Amino acid sequence: MAASDVDHDYVHIVSSMLGDDTVVGSMNFYDWEAQSYDRGETLTTLDSYLSPNLDLITIQLGENVKDTSTLEKDYEDLINYVKDKAPEAQIVVIGEFWRDEEKDSDKKQACEATDASFVDLSSMWDDTSFQAGMGSTVYGSDGEAHTIEHDGVARHPGDKGMQKIAELTFESIMK
Repeated sequence: MAASDVDHDYVHIVSSMLGDDTVVGSMNFYDWEAQSYDRGETLTTLDSYLSPNLDLITIQLGENVKDTSTLEKDYEDLINYVKDKAPEAQIVVIGEFWRDEEKDSDKKQACEATDASFVDLSSMWDDTSFQAGMGSTVYGSDGEAHTIEHDGVARHPGDKGMQKIAELTFESIMK
């Protein structure tokens, strides 16, 4: 959301670390986060993105979750669903960027239960230098420059934060 451009988000940085032949796809799975009574009914939305040919899947969800009462189980269900559709893929779950020990714990426990990898971002929690900041310039998919003027957007990872997330993710992939 707040990387200076698409090439500076963690997904594209990890892709460049993996090599030129890496094919990247991404999707916004906000519906899963926003659902509070049965996140499982959103899982079929993933079907067109998943296949047995995938090598790596990163899951970065949680910031928009309000109801955490079933979150650990929902993460387990999500990871298992992805594993079923992409059985050869390494699955990596990205921890919380903002301090949230409950959500991070739910993610870690779900990863342990499903043998997925967990990327711990807690070392970044209290360091605002990883955030984009008010007044930063970002380039949209339209190529136009936009100035961050919204506090919520400004608190998202900027280029430095995206680089750190990419490095931690890459370390997890290479283990």
